[in-house]
Amino acid sequence: MIRMPLYSAMVGMLAFVLLLAWIVWSGFQDTETALKKNLNLVLHENNLATHAVLQSKVQRLRDISYWLQSPGAMSSYREQCASNSGGDCLTGLVSSREFQTKVVKTMDVDCGQHDLLRSVQKGSPQNYKIGATTWMPGGKTMAPIAHLLPNKTDWLAGCFEVDGIRDIWRSLELPPQSSMALVRGSDYRLWIREPFKPVLLGIDLSDGPLVTAMKEQAPSTKGIAEIIATKTDFVARTVQWSPIGAGDLILVAGYPKDYFYNSWLKREWLHLVTLGIFSSVIIILATFSWITMQRQYREAKAFALQIEEREKKAQLMLQAIEQSAVMTFITDANGVIEYVNPVFTEWTGYTAEEAIGQKPSLIKSDTTPDELYKDLWQTLSAGKEWRGEIQDRRKTGDAYWASVVISPVRHANGEIEHFISIHEDITERKQLDEANYLANHDQLTGLANRRSFMDLANRKMLEVQRNNSSAAIVTTDIDNFKSVNDTYGHHVGDEVLCEFSRRLKLAVRGHDVVARMGGEEFAILVSQQVETEAVEAAERFCKAVNSSPFETSAGLLIVTASFGVSALSADLMLDETLKICDKALYEAKGAGKNCVRFTE
Repeated sequence: MIRMPLYSAMVGMLAFVLLLAWIVWSGFQDTETALKKNLNLVLHENNLATHAVLQSKVQRLRDISYWLQSPGAMSSYREQCASNSGGDCLTGLVSSREFQTKVVKTMDVDCGQHDLLRSVQKGSPQNYKIGATTWMPGGKTMAPIAHLLPNKTDWLAGCFEVDGIRDIWRSLELPPQSSMALVRGSDYRLWIREPFKPVLLGIDLSDGPLVTAMKEQAPSTKGIAEIIATKTDFVARTVQWSPIGAGDLILVAGYPKDYFYNSWLKREWLHLVTLGIFSSVIIILATFSWITMQRQYREAKAFALQIEEREKKAQLMLQAIEQSAVMTFITDANGVIEYVNPVFTEWTGYTAEEAIGQKPSLIKSDTTPDELYKDLWQTLSAGKEWRGEIQDRRKTGDAYWASVVISPVRHANGEIEHFISIHEDITERKQLDEANYLANHDQLTGLANRRSFMDLANRKMLEVQRNNSSAAIVTTDIDNFKSVNDTYGHHVGDEVLCEFSRRLKLAVRGHDVVARMGGEEFAILVSQQVETEAVEAAERFCKAVNSSPFETSAGLLIVTASFGVSALSADLMLDETLKICDKALYEAKGAGKNCVRFTE
């Protein structure tokens, strides 16, 4: 009882499908027939147009042949064409009599008319003959044409452009990948084609599918064939051909084979979609409703499990942040604090209630430059992680240093909706770094101090002994520095020391070391390849010092310095080398100051 309606429904559905198939096939056949008629019409119209173009060239050559019978007319016509090559002018004009007697030794254009003259002189059943096309260096496609003169003995040949035929073809509204071509019936070589490729001119088509179809249907008459792949571009087309009755040429037109199907599909698309949707809805609703319900149930269950898993992960992450030993807080996309962990309160002194709703500037100190915060927000706005060191302040006003990592948190759609900021206290490390810096650097000039210089020089001494390399020490002393202090005061003396240090740092190379040994005494550790390099370096330092007056609060001051140079030796202790260097410095002082002396 239940199966009978089901069988009836299946039979009805089969009948519906067969009816749909018949409608589709009929529509396709009608479309294909209409398009082939259109192709035949295009072929006929172009046959007439192409024939007219060729006949106009023949008529022009015939008219010229009568006119050129007068003496000197040939030379006059060539001069006229040389001055104005446009219009119907036939270039490279030559007669068979000139060709035989070799009167014409050079031609402006050689499109093959000599070969054409050779062929027609052997006997031609026509009064005119058109030769093979040639791609000329100037970018034109030329073809020779010959016409029998009234004396029925001599021939006149010239060259004409065939690109006008391609212009006619391009003016047609043909489907994509369509083609128009002229093929020589005598040897089945390609004469001209659109789309145009110079390399295809003259290609032999005799062994291709097009000529095979022509020979089967007699190429002297019209024909049509389905070509799987033409020899010129390997595109499947429906091709029709027809002799044009001029110059032994066959006009060939082709539509891409898929165009018939695509045109039918465009015309029948709405009808097919409507019937297809109607039948598909009935089948899907009757067959897969229960499967759809089961799939929805499985998807809902899987989604619930995902939510539960995410909640567990979120709870675990929250517990980790709450129990972390580093300060952590979370802001929204605009930088407003939404969460702080207990360490935040422990470090800063601000409770969660005081911090939430505020911005991180709540703990900002005045010592951190604004450029750092600008770089921070530019990096975060670009969706990248920012790392750096920041000095913040507690609620009490005390400053502390923190190593900071700030990362953007994205929504599933990719947009940034939160930032998580993790701070690690590095105050003790910063204090140690500062203490170490003060222990090894001069506070006034920022240069290495005597202690640091002696340590670096001892290391360089060991390197010289181990690697047999070279290095030198340059000592310098500001000339007459005591008079600067006595005349202008110690604050001006400090300004001179700072400017003197700045000029030395600019003059040394990157791997050399400048140090203030005390007072107005300085030393430079110079790495060198040969001994003369240290002397040259000292002279460079001397010029850097006295290159221009020093700008001070007391005005411009002329400052000079004396320099002593000594090479590091593996046989001497560092203190002995410094004594030798100081001796060279005293020699420079005794020589009038503002100069360099070197001592072995």
